[in-house]
Amino acid sequence: MISINQTILLCGFPVNPNITVAKERLKSFDVVGITEMFDESLFLLQKQYKWKNVHYQKMNITKKRLKKEDLSQTTIDLIEKYNAMDMELYEFAKELLQKKLDAFTKTEKVELEQFLERQNSFSKHNSH
Repeated sequence: MISINQTILLCGFPVNPNITVAKERLKSFDVVGITEMFDESLFLLQKQYKWKNVHYQKMNITKKRLKKEDLSQTTIDLIEKYNAMDMELYEFAKELLQKKLDAFTKTEKVELEQFLERQNSFSKHNSH
């Protein structure tokens, strides 16, 4: 079974995974975010939709997550094989996000830094 869930979701039904279609649809989104840059993604959402006071508290964080180094190369190869389209789509999403951030004015860059500082402070203040 091929596991290309994100690509399939962006291609719609009937299910016909097509990375080109998925990328074109992703480009049409107002905001594209990724987990590794969650705060930056959240800032873009806040900016795009004019949300106020957007902050969050991290909860249910996995403390003993399996690390890539703990997996055999065979397992890693299988994961990469069955998720190749999703991995390509993820890299494309990351590029879209970075392009938006790179296009910020000086003022927007300052606003982002302030947002990141406030979120960091909020997280530290509200951690368990």
